[in-house]
Amino acid sequence: MPIRGIRRYAELVTAGGGNEDDRLGLLGSRRDHVLARTAELQDSLERINHKVDVYRGRLAAGDADPLWAPRRGCPVLPVVPYGERRSADFPSDC
Repeated sequence: MPIRGIRRYAELVTAGGGNEDDRLGLLGSRRDHVLARTAELQDSLERINHKVDVYRGRLAAGDADPLWAPRRGCPVLPVVPYGERRSADFPSDC
């Protein structure tokens, strides 16, 4: 929780009873934030694990060259946020 939220929570606790709904709101909001961030991190971890598996498989097969350089005639595409690139952006033979 950011310092501002911690301070607000501490103020509410120090003030005593009667503000439990406010405290619950702060905690619920923080929980929602943590759940969303956890989902983002899990998605990133799955992508990294996939890439690690691809690299390991190619290295084990002795076929790692395509990992280091694009095939001749295939464009080097600009980096875009995940989800914004479509399969149509890639030539079918690349």
